[in-house]
Amino acid sequence: MKKLALLSLLIISIFTACRKEVDYKFIEEKPQLVVQSFFTPAEDTIRVYLSYTESFFEDKLIRNSLVANLSKAQLNISDGSLSKSLKWSTKERAFVLATTDLPLIAGKTYSLNVKTFEGLMVSANSKMPKEITGAQLTNSKGLVKNQQRKDRITMSVNSETNVTNYLDFRLFIKSTYNYSGRVSEQLELIDQSLLKENTLAPTVSSTFNKETYLSSGGTGSSTPNPNYKVVYHGLFIKANEEYYKYLDVSQKNNNASDNPFAEPTTLYTNITGGLGIFAAYQLVIKEIPYE
Repeated sequence: MKKLALLSLLIISIFTACRKEVDYKFIEEKPQLVVQSFFTPAEDTIRVYLSYTESFFEDKLIRNSLVANLSKAQLNISDGSLSKSLKWSTKERAFVLATTDLPLIAGKTYSLNVKTFEGLMVSANSKMPKEITGAQLTNSKGLVKNQQRKDRITMSVNSETNVTNYLDFRLFIKSTYNYSGRVSEQLELIDQSLLKENTLAPTVSSTFNKETYLSSGGTGSSTPNPNYKVVYHGLFIKANEEYYKYLDVSQKNNNASDNPFAEPTTLYTNITGGLGIFAAYQLVIKEIPYE
């Protein structure tokens, strides 16, 4: 028994003697400027959002100072012949420019230049895609079972041949309620389809399945409420390659965030000197009633 006790003490002393403290100095990471802007002629304003990356090992005082000075940055967008400055909007927390001041035209390339208060300069380019043609939103109604109906809604656009079509189809249900003249709207995203197609077919399409409860006086009711309106709301987005790559990688990253065995993804950026996205797109909205 004494021999066993002595042996245990010897083993403990060996492992204790092998322990060595490591003095490791963490390298502080410098915050990087992040730019985000999706712009389209379908909207009346170009918006550019600025922020900084955040790291556990960074100097918080430096980052806080950089963030506090973001609104003092200088931004301009050029189409090659016309250049316009963007103004800081406290309300939108973004730099803005009316599209009437800088028309967004299909086929033109737009350049963004940013200079921060501290003197950091970043830039990006993005080409406006051609207009969307032939956008169609159709519904094939399913059978009613247990007060539910499963519809098949198809979104389609005319395709461009001999080029890659970058498309983003987003389908919503939009509910509008009018109560004593006060109108409220609610959008519920059903599904999204991000497509990269190089096809000889005349159209590119995507089909969504939606199971909806037939509510009393509302959606699909035999005695509808005149103050309550429900429609399928489709966003047809024709993008460029930068837009597609950014959203494609972002979706993969979000899908893998809760999976420790998922393959890691590197976020796409087209910002020279920084991180983020500056991307142009065309937009068409179509609606059909839920009947």
